[in-house]
Amino acid sequence: MSPTTRRLSLTVLSCALLFLAGAGCSQRASRVVAPEPTAPAPEPNSPGNALQLLRYDWEHRAPGPYGLLFTEDYVFVFSERDSAGKPFLSKPWGREDELASAEHMFVTGTATDPPASSIWLDYPFPLITYPDDRDGKDARWHKQIRAQVLLRFNRGDSGFEVKGAELFYLVRGDSALIPPELRDQGFGPDSSRWWIERWVDESLQDQSPAPARLAPPAAAQPTRAWSLGAIKALYR
Repeated sequence: MSPTTRRLSLTVLSCALLFLAGAGCSQRASRVVAPEPTAPAPEPNSPGNALQLLRYDWEHRAPGPYGLLFTEDYVFVFSERDSAGKPFLSKPWGREDELASAEHMFVTGTATDPPASSIWLDYPFPLITYPDDRDGKDARWHKQIRAQVLLRFNRGDSGFEVKGAELFYLVRGDSALIPPELRDQGFGPDSSRWWIERWVDESLQDQSPAPARLAPPAAAQPTRAWSLGAIKALYR
């Protein structure tokens, strides 16, 4: 057997073994492998730690744990200046939309857009908790945090960047509307756990530059500024 024939035979054999293992021999996978966690996930035992868990899930591209953050009545509110939110004016973006978008962003991609190859998310300033300022909300169970966010979302040779504020409304577990499927898994009223009930995107209102000391790592090019809502909607 000539060297060329031997190499060809080994290539065919390798592809056959990959096919039998379910991996196939495609040059472009439709799913991506998330990075292995290097540290334990934060416990959402305070409003601030709930947002740290959100950050952790984005950076580790973990759609399963991400679903444990949102109440049954969760709503995401697009910026008034964001055209990406127009399809959700009559039917607000809810928990189902959030989890479907995350699955596509983190793992599967869509028919037109690949999933993230890496995500870098940072809160450059301390997360300060305040009482929920909405009418009828008791400060014992309802809190809010306006977080400055820096996001770099890479997907091969292109990417997105978000700089601006995100307003989160959080509810304590013993007052939260817990999704039925999570109740079936044992998640019940728990005063030591916090959930995200409402998320308001303000990233288009605030386009102040990122602090130089916390500049994010270099992103794939080309990268242009997006709203966080527009990225979510793209992957819905």
